[in-house]
Amino acid sequence: MTTRIDLTKMPIVAKPEDGPVDAGALAMVNRAMGHTVDDAEPFRVRPVLKFHIDPGHGWLEVPLALVIAAGLTAESFSRYSYRDRDGDTLYLEEDCDAAKFDTAYRQTVGQFTHTAVHHDKPGDPECFIRSLPRIR
Repeated sequence: MTTRIDLTKMPIVAKPEDGPVDAGALAMVNRAMGHTVDDAEPFRVRPVLKFHIDPGHGWLEVPLALVIAAGLTAESFSRYSYRDRDGDTLYLEEDCDAAKFDTAYRQTVGQFTHTAVHHDKPGDPECFIRSLPRIR
């Protein structure tokens, strides 16, 4: 089975061996693709994570690869966080676990940004995260 990767969704980065690169042009292209770019470090693209909110709680959706990059594992978090069925994505509860990830990620990798996803409109079914398996 072949896994296909949509390269149009991947950030464009420059490596030293690529030679001189126009940082402004690189930042412009990445912004046009929907990526967040740090103007102080235009060669570093910040991931955009989803922050899910329902009437009772909130969770930061984090790919396991970013958790590992921050020096953490799924076991680093409380029983109030969830994982998807494949274990590739964690949903870190807002009170402690999301803050723990934020601190570790900033210390080891850099910054990320997030966008809010609301699950609290009248008539909305219960947020899907509550039906996922807990981390522990």
